[in-house]
Amino acid sequence: MILLGDLMLRMKKTCVLSVAFIMVLTLFSGCADPTGSLSNSDSETSGAQDNEGYSFKTSGIAISMHDDMAPILDKLGEAKSYFEAESCAFPGLEKTYTYSSFSLYTYEDGDIDRLAALVILDDSVGTAEGIYLNDSLDKIIAAYGSDYTHSLNLYSFEKDRMKLSFIVEDDIVTSIEYVALAGE
Repeated sequence: MILLGDLMLRMKKTCVLSVAFIMVLTLFSGCADPTGSLSNSDSETSGAQDNEGYSFKTSGIAISMHDDMAPILDKLGEAKSYFEAESCAFPGLEKTYTYSSFSLYTYEDGDIDRLAALVILDDSVGTAEGIYLNDSLDKIIAAYGSDYTHSLNLYSFEKDRMKLSFIVEDDIVTSIEYVALAGE
């Protein structure tokens, strides 16, 4: 019974932290100005913008920050839930698509919805480099190297206008998030 109680406490703590992390993400993605030089009129209809950053892969679909969401959403199918709200940072809507194992957050770039963030919700999916929720910090460093920023329990790796972040508690990954960064 003690082990079950510890497991339930850890799951509750992970859930609370994940919800808090998503709320912070929503706050920052909604009130940060991702416009500016994010427009790319030469984008492929596949959704890719030739990013060299970290991609998320699911069901044979590679998803990168700043991608055109229309072809990606077509391939992913209907989301479990959808939410939209007026942006507080720029004209237009911010949209959230939640699938069974991850959530996608978008920003408007003219007439195109682009990917602003992706949050992994459970351990049935992981990063393209093989990191899943409940993995260790050592596994993250083995996959991504030691060129990261560290603040409290957040480890972040930046590459080509995007940031990949992990919350690590007691040497266990409790949250994974991809975020688009403004700039060129």
